[in-house]
Amino acid sequence: MKEKIYLTVVGKNELGIIATLTNSLHTFQLSVNDITQKILDDKFVLFMELESKQSMEIQHLKEHLEHNTKNFKLQIMLAHENLFNAMHRI
Repeated sequence: MKEKIYLTVVGKNELGIIATLTNSLHTFQLSVNDITQKILDDKFVLFMELESKQSMEIQHLKEHLEHNTKNFKLQIMLAHENLFNAMHRI
């Protein structure tokens, strides 16, 4: 069963952030369906819609991303599609 996961990343803009993130996502066999990225002043802001072909443990993915991007000092937020939809139904 396919699942959608939403990833938001905020931090200081530095070379290699997207490459590091996508390499980490590849480890989990996640597809990037959509990506939006902006530089606001010197802040890096990214939003990705990801897709997994199987059930995914969000906390494990978050820990992996935080570990692999620790040199960038990013704030990483993940939400499963069900949570994202429930938050926006109200």
